[in-house]
Amino acid sequence: MELKEAIKKYLDGQVKQDAAIAEKYAPEHIDLCIDYIHDMAEKDLDGETGAVEDAVVYKWARDFWLEGHLEDALKKKEEDEKEEKEREEKRQKEKLAGKAKKTSVKKKDKDGKKAEGIADKAAEVPPEKTEDETKSVGPVPVTEESVSQAVQTSLFGED
Repeated sequence: MELKEAIKKYLDGQVKQDAAIAEKYAPEHIDLCIDYIHDMAEKDLDGETGAVEDAVVYKWARDFWLEGHLEDALKKKEEDEKEEKEREEKRQKEKLAGKAKKTSVKKKDKDGKKAEGIADKAAEVPPEKTEDETKSVGPVPVTEESVSQAVQTSLFGED
């Protein structure tokens, strides 16, 4: 039987026998009780591997409810959740700051002054080509005129 099931079964029996535990027991927080038992076992074993007697574990389960450890565990859980939320918000801010930093560029406006802007690569449009650039460059036909122009230029310095 799993520890959680065994502890829950034990506590359900205790609720029927003991009014003090019946008053404080809240089955919806059984996981916090199990965490408490794990912490106590680690302390008891002093970091070594080993076993803890069943009677000791059941006592820790009762103590959790009767000695106010539930309130402590709830405070700790709330603090842990708050810290996790803050860490997540910080990660999100850093992630967004990193993206903004990567896309931030300096541009010049019409007057030649520097202006801040955000580059969106998807929105960038290549400049339009001039009419000369759009003409296809294919084979040039050889004519008498083109040959005479080529002959006029000498690479050997002769005129």
